[in-house]
Amino acid sequence: MSTLKVDTIQKRTGTGTITVGQSGDTIAMPSATLTTALPVASGGTGGTSFSAAGLANTPSFYAISNGDVSCANDTDVQLTFGNEIWDTDNAFASNTFTTPTGGAGKYFFISQVKLTDLDDGNHCQLMIRYNGGNVDYAKIRYYSSGSNQDWTALVTMTKVMAEGDTAKVYLYHNNGTTLTSNSGYNTFLGYRLIGV
Repeated sequence: MSTLKVDTIQKRTGTGTITVGQSGDTIAMPSATLTTALPVASGGTGGTSFSAAGLANTPSFYAISNGDVSCANDTDVQLTFGNEIWDTDNAFASNTFTTPTGGAGKYFFISQVKLTDLDDGNHCQLMIRYNGGNVDYAKIRYYSSGSNQDWTALVTMTKVMAEGDTAKVYLYHNNGTTLTSNSGYNTFLGYRLIGV
């Protein structure tokens, strides 16, 4: 292995593209301090680190349930996620993500939930609601084909969020009796997208 030591690399003539390596190569970058801003497109701000250059998927949060949730019949029940795994901007509270000051942008949300004992012919649905509305939300619906069915679902939502906008998770069923949503499966995660 050879080592090339130089102070400056420039194009041989004029200006243009300088290629380092070839297709399939892995370029190792040792830990270093940048002295000039990273060139960042698609809304990046530039900076001497990835986060300073706008290359961080934050705000970001991930929360899971810390107990089973009783879900009444024919009712939209907001689910609880009492165990925060992380919350970069303290924007997740009371089971609700609220876009913080300076955090407006395009977001991706995902939730997984399990419901037990759904009977034949009945249905349940999992929703991520934008600003708590009954119209603007992402939803997945399941119809049971037998008695005492367990249902595990995953729903996603991509949304442009302004400061103060909220995202919450709701569960609905029409089984006729109260059912249980199992804590070991209930999760809610969201983060701001970069580069779009």
